[in-house]
Amino acid sequence: MFAIPTNRLVSPAARSILREMHLMQEAGVDPEELVILDNSTGEIVRHNARDLALLRQETRIPIRHVTAGEQLQLIDALARVTGQERGVLRDLLYPEPNTGDYGKVFNLLYLLAAAHGRRVIHRRDSDCSTEGLEPALYPVHGELRFLGKTLAQAQAGTDTVERLPAAAMGKEIQIAGSDYIGHWNLDLMDLEAQSPQAMPALLKLLSVPPQQIPVYLHAKYRGRNEDYRPRPLLITCETGAETPEITPYYPECGNLAMKDVFRRIPNFIGARCIGFDYHTYILGTMLGVPAVYHRNKIVHAHDAVRRRQRDLKAYWTGIIKLADYNHFITAVGQSEAFARLAAMNAPDGAAIANVLSACQAERSGAERLSLIDRMAEEVLRASGVPAYEETARWLKSRGESLVEELDQDYRRSIALQREWPAYIRGADALARAEVLLRMPREPHAQRMAGAAP
Repeated sequence: MFAIPTNRLVSPAARSILREMHLMQEAGVDPEELVILDNSTGEIVRHNARDLALLRQETRIPIRHVTAGEQLQLIDALARVTGQERGVLRDLLYPEPNTGDYGKVFNLLYLLAAAHGRRVIHRRDSDCSTEGLEPALYPVHGELRFLGKTLAQAQAGTDTVERLPAAAMGKEIQIAGSDYIGHWNLDLMDLEAQSPQAMPALLKLLSVPPQQIPVYLHAKYRGRNEDYRPRPLLITCETGAETPEITPYYPECGNLAMKDVFRRIPNFIGARCIGFDYHTYILGTMLGVPAVYHRNKIVHAHDAVRRRQRDLKAYWTGIIKLADYNHFITAVGQSEAFARLAAMNAPDGAAIANVLSACQAERSGAERLSLIDRMAEEVLRASGVPAYEETARWLKSRGESLVEELDQDYRRSIALQREWPAYIRGADALARAEVLLRMPREPHAQRMAGAAP
């Protein structure tokens, strides 16, 4: 299944992803269908419905436009088959429009995949495109090359910085992805232009190993990862959760394919939480799920609207939450409880949730508040730019409320991890009963958007 989550006009991204899907067909592999998970509202969702209706006339690949109404229908169907309270499921699963809950968005794609009977998701984002790329460089080639292959099959075509035990060579690669190219991070580009030391200071506070900060800058923000990593990188964490050399080489969510791992580990959830939608990848690899960082990047470019709509307070709230999460997941990987968990063969949702909960309970509130203060002082105020200084003061004034908000995000995320196997089983049951195939589509989507059917 190919998927694009969106809250904006999606036609250019849909045309781009269809080019990749047609290439997959030419390679003799069924791309299955394209799912557009649409969290836009009003005229945008109606515009997307019209554009996708036109696209369906140009391709035989099925295109499903999943608007807010169908998302809620899926959740309500899950409530029926799992016996869970509908209100609880909506709280944990439904991505309310305009909340920036990226983890929920990706989790809903996981459930849609399971409810369609799919084991693989190829994700692209609505601000990503293959425009200007040679077809031989499309990301789908990297995904087809590695996803589902064993370590033994992939080893010859990759590099690794880890020791691969012979017993691990039969493991299957469940994650394959790469990076963005283009001017994709407007907020950090602007800050760096004003204060060259801001990025190294930020990455240090984001828990990036100091020796990897120069490499990280080149890989993520300069588009020069090939200077350090000319071949695909095989990632296994077979010798432990912490391998500094792999830190700069994680796939971005808009250039990623997953197989099966999303059935075990949902993303963390929470409004304005940058990076929470990487949790499946991060925790999965920490638990020894093999991944490949390939070289086929995708173009990421912001439109004129995004360039005008710059909300520093919202963005840096997200960065604060990312920093807190990074320190949390680092502490998880260093814990004795996690070492025992990683030694288990496919630990279940409850076992994973118990370790996450125990690690969260041990965190120091004073250290977390200090992290917020340091982010404000060492990154934002140090820039000397009035707008960033104002944002720094605002963040410091909200320190305690941000920590409380994060604690609530973690509690709900851990509760979701505990129940996730039941939700996946419920989605599997929907697939067997072909429930999604019988759900109303375009007319229902139009009614939910406020248009006449």
